[in-house]
Amino acid sequence: SDIELLDEAERRQVLIEWNATERPSPQATLPELFEAQAARAPNAAALFCDGETLDYAELNRRANQLAHWLIGQGVGPEQRVALALPRRAELLVAVLGVLKSGAAYLPLDPAYPAERLAHMLADARPACLLGLGDGIEALPDSGVACWRLDDAALRQTLAAQPQSDPTPAQRRLRPEHPAYVIYTSGSSGQPKGVVISQRSAADFVDWALASFGAETFADVLATTSLSFDVSVFELLTPLLSGGRVRLLRDLLELGERPISGGSLISAVPSVFAQLLQHGAVSLEAKTVVFAGEALPPELVAAVRQRWPECRVANIYGPTETTVYAIGGWLEAGERAPTIGRPLGNTQTY
Repeated sequence: SDIELLDEAERRQVLIEWNATERPSPQATLPELFEAQAARAPNAAALFCDGETLDYAELNRRANQLAHWLIGQGVGPEQRVALALPRRAELLVAVLGVLKSGAAYLPLDPAYPAERLAHMLADARPACLLGLGDGIEALPDSGVACWRLDDAALRQTLAAQPQSDPTPAQRRLRPEHPAYVIYTSGSSGQPKGVVISQRSAADFVDWALASFGAETFADVLATTSLSFDVSVFELLTPLLSGGRVRLLRDLLELGERPISGGSLISAVPSVFAQLLQHGAVSLEAKTVVFAGEALPPELVAAVRQRWPECRVANIYGPTETTVYAIGGWLEAGERAPTIGRPLGNTQTY
């Protein structure tokens, strides 16, 4: 017990040199960053889903109208708005609308067990819940005010709201305020809500753009459920950098029909391996990001054989660290995938 296992040079390397990751953080909030991008390129395509394309101006306008209505309902910073929406354009409008109101969004999957949903609603105490008819009806009764975005009267009300960005005085939003709450499975058997601030989420997106390059997010295939934090990487990173989101049902949709385009796709290794094994993936992948599981070297080899020019990244992180904590690019010829290095402004040991 008296012996130091690390000499001074090794200790400095492990504690300091490998963790020299400090980088400037953006001081703006997520809605401010999105609004700036919408102002720079209003006519650029922002979202493609089920044959519908929204440009930045239209997506921003619809999100603004929802935000103004939410603010009128008393919703704002330090409050949560639950979302129970299918993977349609309304989903992204709702996410941005809630962020623009100053509140944090709370994803709910109607397919979850009723007991889990009831716990999440009781624990998070959202100010209200937004959904569509079928999704809301599948949720347990919680006493939370529910609003159907497909209700004719509400659609008419939203259409009458201002189309302009909410002012700072209306939004009252600071970087320290929560941006979203995602429930993990919980280490003690009870789901736990992880609250991520505007500052942390904006810092993560800024790191992703600096590490991958904005061009990587020009045409992102978004396949991850909003209930998992990788959706932040797939949705917000392209929308804050002028890219386009192709909103798909899930990763398995890649094997069901031809998918054109796509500059980036993120995937769980086991599911992507199954798709490749059955030869069902038709897209021309440029960047593949693996996360969520250990990455087998056989899968990396299969990806490189299928797409020789494809860039492959291996990234890991719990929800509490804002999506990812550690990762890196895999070099051609590597024997086994490495876990990489700590992300910007992150320390790992």
